[in-house]
Parts: sequence; structure tokens; C-alpha cells
Amino acid sequence: MELKEIVYNNLNRIISGVTTNGNEFEQYYDGLGDEDKKADLFSLSEDIEAQLKEIKKSKLNGVIHADFDDTLTLLEKFSEKFPDYPNHRIHEGIVIVYLINLLNESIDEEISLEEDYDISQLEITKLTKQIHQRNFAYFDENELKNSIVLLDFSNTTRIADYFSQNSIPRQLIIQVIANLGIEANPLETTQYVLVNKNIVANSSQIRSALCIHIVKSGKIIHTPYDYDQLPNISSTRQINQEVKYQQFDDSILILSEYNHQTDILDKYLRIYHLIENFMYKYPLTKLERKYSGDVFSIRDFQRMHDVVSNSELSALKKLFAAICEENYSATQKFTKFINDSWTALYPNVIADKSKVDTLLSLLRIDKNYDSINADQIPSFIAKLVYAFRNSLVHNRETEFHLTHETLLNHSQIENTAQLLLEKFVIPIVEEIVFYLIIEQNNLVWFSNSTIKLFNEN
Repeated sequence: MELKEIVYNNLNRIISGVTTNGNEFEQYYDGLGDEDKKADLFSLSEDIEAQLKEIKKSKLNGVIHADFDDTLTLLEKFSEKFPDYPNHRIHEGIVIVYLINLLNESIDEEISLEEDYDISQLEITKLTKQIHQRNFAYFDENELKNSIVLLDFSNTTRIADYFSQNSIPRQLIIQVIANLGIEANPLETTQYVLVNKNIVANSSQIRSALCIHIVKSGKIIHTPYDYDQLPNISSTRQINQEVKYQQFDDSILILSEYNHQTDILDKYLRIYHLIENFMYKYPLTKLERKYSGDVFSIRDFQRMHDVVSNSELSALKKLFAAICEENYSATQKFTKFINDSWTALYPNVIADKSKVDTLLSLLRIDKNYDSINADQIPSFIAKLVYAFRNSLVHNRETEFHLTHETLLNHSQIENTAQLLLEKFVIPIVEEIVFYLIIEQNNLVWFSNSTIKLFNEN
């Protein structure tokens, strides 16, 4: 097809649709009850028609129309004032104008609008599942059909910004223009992909190919979810400057890194590192305190190895069992604090507790919301903390994999995982971690800074 036809045909048809000669104009005009609105519509449509005449002159002269500023202003005004105008495709027309302007900037005097272009290899299709990256373009200079373009018609300004801020080859701009405003294929205000015509029927194949391109370019496809709550620690945690906290310098640094993280999943993994550290430190602390500065033997080192070589979940259960016996405050132990936090989830935080039951099943925890009581809290919280960690770092086909997608919009539980993590698990873990560091205790505080290996006297 000649470049002249590609540039003008679909655009002119879109613009004509909102003039007084448009197929829908008369019926829509008659349906407006307000005379002022009628007058405004008529005046605006006539102004657009005047612009269309100038655009048609440019086509006849075989040149790219040089001044679309007034046309853009009028189309945007029409869309804003009469958003319910039937079958209008102004959003497509606006994007075509943006791209023609870019094309005009890239065309030199040697390029003729009479030149033919093959527009049969690519086709535009709706992206069935939207992604975070709003617009994207990849041009394969060796194989045109392997090129791909993502366009988000919910915001035409962002499309314009993307194309103006990135160096998009002229050939690809022409392909995009050719696929907009097609009479039989009106586009909604959502994301579309210009892709190899041979795969338009396979939506999952299209999405996967697009996503690989995007992540390869360093961009993201998931919707990030930030956890911006500051640690809300019990006011009873008073830091005493006379206490030697330096044995926790590494842990304090990890907490600093935790505070620096914003994404909820990254933050959880960071604070889990501390739980993991305390999980190993707990049995060592017991052993170190048992000897209270006396000589350590080779056999003692073997015992140290044995106590930290147990399964991770088993070690976590022992740690949480000990923590739950500690005093959260002067009036309650951690067991009651955690249990009260759990029972407060429904219905205040999570309206449908059956979704909690489903989530626990996905996490392979053989419990339901109502079955958890104070006696089960130590084992349950250990399993829950560990299961969330596994859902992030394990990626087996048979296991529940917690991603931003399943966190926020799981097919069965919707955003239940996000609510449970944000409103229960993370606040509980924060309380535990700060308690273990700030309050002197027998669980993770070494009583000596060195291990004695032999008697000097």
C-alpha cells in the first residue's frame, strides 16, 4: 500500500465520523436535550470538518500534513465534552496524529508518499491480560514479522511520550499507523499488541513473547506492591544505652536494609533472613549459656553442629515455641498477642475467612481459620512464616508460588495473601525481631563474647 494511503485513509475516516457529516452525528445531536450543548457540538464538529479539509489537501498534494496542533486540540476537546458520542474512535485518531508528526520528523526529502509498504505481516490484537509496562516497541530489522509493539489506549499521552522518548524506526511507525483506525477493528481504551499476523489467535503465546522482550529490556511486567508501613513496635521496647547491643550489629544492618526495601515481597524475604539467623542462634545460645564461660570441647562443637543441622521447619518450631513463652508485655505473652491478632483478622481485615482456609491449603498448612487457638499458635505461626518464605523462593510446579500476581489477584483467593502478609505476618515478625534484639533474653543473647577453648592456669 502507498504510504499516502497508510497515513491518511484511516485517520480521515475517524475524523469524518465526528463532523456534521458523520453517520452518528444527526441522531446524537437530536438526542441532546440542552440547546447549549447542541450548539457546542455543532460548532466543534464544523471546526473539526474545516481541519479535515486541510488534511485532505495535504494528501492530494502528496505531503505529510505539517500542522496538526489545532486538529489535536479539537479532537481532545470533543472527546472530553462528548465522551458518550457513539462509535467514535478519537483515541485512535489522536495516536495516529502523534505518529504522523513523528513520521514527518523522520522523513527526508528523498522519501516519497507514493512509495509502497508491505503492511501484511503484522496485525493488532487485544492483550487479554494487562501488564505493568504500558507501552513498548521492538523492531527486528532483519525480520519485520518478528517486531512487536505494545500500546495502551487508556492514555494516549503516554503513547506519545513513549514514542517521542525512544528511537522508534520509521518502518515500525508506519506499521503501527497502518493498523490503527481500521474500519472493521475498533480498539477499546486498553492495551493492544501489534504482532506477527500468524499468531494473533494465540493470546498466551503473544503475551509470553511480549513479556520476554520487556524483561530483557530491563523493564517490569508485574504490578509492584509497596509495603510502606513503618515498623509499629510495642512502646514497651525501650532501648537502654548501657546494654551492649553490638552482638546484633549484623542484624541491625539487615533491619536497615529491610527498611530500605519498599516492595512487600522483597521486604518479607529480608526480614525472614533475621528469623533464619535467630533460628540457628537459638540452640547455640542455649549451649553457650549452659557452659557460661567454661571450656568448650571437640564434643561440644559436635553438639553445636547437631543442633543446627535439623530441618529448618523443626528448628523454626522450637524457636517460635520459646518466643511464645516470652512476655510480649507486662500483662500478656507472645502467644496471646499473636492469637488475638489472628482472631481480629475476620471480619475486620478479611471479609471472607473461607479464602483464608483456601490460602492455608495452598500453603500446605492443614488448618483452617477457625481451628487456630492459643495452644496451636506456636506451631502454626512457625509453619505460616516458613510457608510464605517457601512460596517465594521455591518454584516447583506442584507448589503454590507467591508472585505479585497471585499476591494481589489470585483466581481463587483474590488479594487474601496480600492482606494476611501485610496485616498479620509481617507485623508479627517485626514485633518478634525487635523484641529479640532490644530485650535481653535467654533465646538469642550470648552471655559471653568469646568461647573458652582451654584453661590457661
